[in-house]
Amino acid sequence: MAQRTPVVFVLVGLTGSGKTCAQRKLERQGAVRLSVEGFTQQSNGPNRRAIKPIALLR
Repeated sequence: MAQRTPVVFVLVGLTGSGKTCAQRKLERQGAVRLSVEGFTQQSNGPNRRAIKPIALLR
């Protein structure tokens, strides 16, 4: 069996541009999704920010 070369897809775009649709299509083809939000919630809890603001800009 031939060894497959790993491929990384980075999906970025504005709201409504189709990122989730593309992600679902890739998952159906065997891709594994890595999500920053998933890692953040797993380590910090669902209601905590990954990065705490240092100062508020006015």
